[in-house]
Amino acid sequence: MNVVGLLASGWVTWAAVGQPLEITDEARAAADRWLATVDTRDATGSWETAGREFQQAVTREAWAEIVRSLPLEEKQLGGRRLVAARFLRELPGGAVGQFVVFQFKRGPESGPEETVIVSLQIDGSWRVAGYFTGGKPNPGQRGTGPGDSALPVP
Repeated sequence: MNVVGLLASGWVTWAAVGQPLEITDEARAAADRWLATVDTRDATGSWETAGREFQQAVTREAWAEIVRSLPLEEKQLGGRRLVAARFLRELPGGAVGQFVVFQFKRGPESGPEETVIVSLQIDGSWRVAGYFTGGKPNPGQRGTGPGDSALPVP
């Protein structure tokens, strides 16, 4: 499995969102804007617009390497569809706040999965706190390079 992103120990079970629609709409818009910067391989822009959790867990330079390694094939771009979402007040491993976890599929049915975690920031904005490709992250995985790492949320 190719995992890139931020993760507290453990994982979530996918379920329908049962939270106020305006919260998830705002969170979804933040995820979509951020993914658009990743799709253009704008590592600097995506790092700068990510949340504090993301920026504390991965350096700008490391994120640039990760973005360069992402399989962003033309046929997959624009074909992203939401398959699951969930609002959480705590991530496994102890990170507390307001989070929405989105799971997307890209390209054909057998195409890659992406998971984006957005968090409500102190200023009231939703920003990306985590990003994974290839399916559900393996909570115990600890890699050191792009494409094989799960970085903990501080």
